[in-house]
Amino acid sequence: MKTTHRNRGVLFIGSLLGLVAAMLLTTGCGGPERAPHQPITGVDRPADTRAPNPHDKPEEAPPETPPSTRNQPVTPLEQPGGAQPMAAPAPVPAGLPGKAGLLSPFVDEIAKTVQKNPGIVAIFPALTRNNALSTVEVNGLGQRLAEETTEALQMQGLNPVSGEELKNDILASNRGLDEFRSVADVFWLADRIGAAYAVYGTVQKKVYDRMARDEQLDIKLQCIQVQNRSSVARLDKRLTSGRMARDLYRDYTQSSSWKIGQAAPPFKPTIGAEVKFATESLVRKIVADHGKALAGKRIAIDPVLIRSVSGSMAGNFQAFTTSFLRCFDKAERDASAKGSTNPEVAALDRGPFTIRGKEYKTLASALEVIESRRAAVRTSPAGELSLDISRALAESFTKAGGTTINILADGLNRTGILNLIKREVRSAQGDGAVDQDTIQELRMKGAQLLVRSTFRPFMRSYQFRIMVLDVNTGKVITSSSIDFDPRFKPDLDTLTTS
Repeated sequence: MKTTHRNRGVLFIGSLLGLVAAMLLTTGCGGPERAPHQPITGVDRPADTRAPNPHDKPEEAPPETPPSTRNQPVTPLEQPGGAQPMAAPAPVPAGLPGKAGLLSPFVDEIAKTVQKNPGIVAIFPALTRNNALSTVEVNGLGQRLAEETTEALQMQGLNPVSGEELKNDILASNRGLDEFRSVADVFWLADRIGAAYAVYGTVQKKVYDRMARDEQLDIKLQCIQVQNRSSVARLDKRLTSGRMARDLYRDYTQSSSWKIGQAAPPFKPTIGAEVKFATESLVRKIVADHGKALAGKRIAIDPVLIRSVSGSMAGNFQAFTTSFLRCFDKAERDASAKGSTNPEVAALDRGPFTIRGKEYKTLASALEVIESRRAAVRTSPAGELSLDISRALAESFTKAGGTTINILADGLNRTGILNLIKREVRSAQGDGAVDQDTIQELRMKGAQLLVRSTFRPFMRSYQFRIMVLDVNTGKVITSSSIDFDPRFKPDLDTLTTS
């Protein structure tokens, strides 16, 4: 009995020691492995209860391809807010992370449309609203998106206009980057440089809770057809976490070489460049719309009719010319009735005639006075403007259409001078309509088309209008006009007043 009780006591004590040892092993080895001199969260210190940092999450999966929005009406891009002060300027890093997943569907849609309907694609940098300065600017991300879109389109065989080339085209159109102040300015700038498509957009960082680092990076890009502003492709992406968000935000905080609005150097447009630009733009539009009708044709270009000439010399000259032509028409009919084989020459030799209170021995002597006065008008600001535009028309048609151009010069003989005077007066009286005498004259010269243009006051400024007429029928093939910005009215008032 004594032996049995002793054995039971030993077994009980052994079991108790085994239980204690198991508990110690569980406590010391069941948790995370401890590094030397390093506390373990949840064991040596309380667990971290802070909100997780969204930027520390694993990289998200590539975005799904957005649905096509081709030919849908354009809705205004949302004006993002909450822009933060930019970091100190730094070079824009090379390469846009995740560009394949971010830009590919957008670029593919643009390429598909442009390859089907070719045209110039102007790629503008995405804009960012700076609420602190109440301005719109271009940061590193806005520039990088434009560069990567350009590169992706080039890889698909297109040749878009962007970067420095786009800046130069804007300056060549007689406008400066100081007039690029909002998304809305993209439309008229793209149209001004002759682009068929425009790519533009906004990039904006939104901060909902700074302490919790609850932030969002919004990227909105769009491509439209400039003529009707119909949508070709859209990209609308919101990034809150992952490597792509971090990399794009790094670009967002950096500077750009695009200085627009108040940050751009001041630019002063000139009236000479504006007139040239207006002429080239109208001709380019006419050739684009009616190239087949113009191809290979001989085109006669009449001097531009300046309807806004208001000086006394121009008014008296117009009245004198009209009176002369009345006398000439009567003399020509009389000569024809008397059986003259050349009634035009016979009419010029007739006289005397009283024109505007002064007697002339023959109509030929009155014609010499008209030519001398025409020479004076040609050297006036209005006359020089007319000749400058006429030359620009000829150059623009040659460059845009490659057609044979035949500018009807004044001529050195009496018949040439008389015919030109007749055309000018008829054009002024008929608002560009072609009469039968002009049709017959132009046919003899071999012209097939006639270009007539007018420059006149319109609304708050001036309007330049070009008409192309068929010499055989006298019908108008096309008519197009462009209005000048009111800022040029004072200069044009001076130029068009003799």
